[in-house]
Amino acid sequence: SGAGLATLWNGSLDGLERFAAAEAALAGLHVPEEDGWNIATVAARGLRDCVLIGWAKRTRGLLVSAQERDRIGAIQDLKGKRVALRQPGAGAAVLFDQLLRQADLKRDHIHAVDSIARTETDAAAAIAAGEADAALGLEAMARQFHLGFLPLLEERFDLLIDRRAYFTEAVQKLMGFSRSEALHAKAELLGGYNLACLGRVQWLSP
Repeated sequence: SGAGLATLWNGSLDGLERFAAAEAALAGLHVPEEDGWNIATVAARGLRDCVLIGWAKRTRGLLVSAQERDRIGAIQDLKGKRVALRQPGAGAAVLFDQLLRQADLKRDHIHAVDSIARTETDAAAAIAAGEADAALGLEAMARQFHLGFLPLLEERFDLLIDRRAYFTEAVQKLMGFSRSEALHAKAELLGGYNLACLGRVQWLSP
C-alpha cells in the first residue's frame, strides 16, 4: 500500500493487548465468538475512541499434506497426526482449540510438532517441508503451497483502528489502497477471500 505503517505479526490477542496499551494504532483481528467474530471480544475490553472496520472474510480449514489427503476428512481425523500449531493468542489457535472441543478431542490426542508456526505461511511451510501432516490454515496458503485443503468455515478479519489515527495520512493511504483494483485483483488471485465487508463499520466504541 505504500502507507509506511510498521507491522508486527504475533496474533490477534497480542495485537488487541498492544492496542489497549496504546502501543499500536491498528490491530488486525479474527477472534471466534459464539455468535460471530471480534465484536464481543473488543467490546468487552471497554476501549474508547476506536472503530472496528471490516477487511475481509477468509475461507479457513485444514491444510493437509499430499500423503494424508485421503486420510484426513474431518477434525476427528487429526488424532495421532503431526499437527503444526499456531502460537497462543493467535486467532487461529483460539479457533483450533474450539474445534478440538467440538470434536471431543484433546491436545494430547494429536502430535504437536516442535516448532510453533507464528504466521499462516509458517503453518503451510511446515507441511510442505514434511514436518507436519496438517494444520489449521487458509485456503490461500493451501493454493500457494500446493497442499490439500478441507474447508471448515468462513472467518471475518477486521481492523481495530484508533479514531484519531484513522485520519492520519498513513492510515488514509492504507484505506485508499483497500479500494484499489490492485488489492481486489490480489485477493482474487490468492483465493479464499471475500472482500464484501471491506470498509464496513462493524463496531464503534463510546
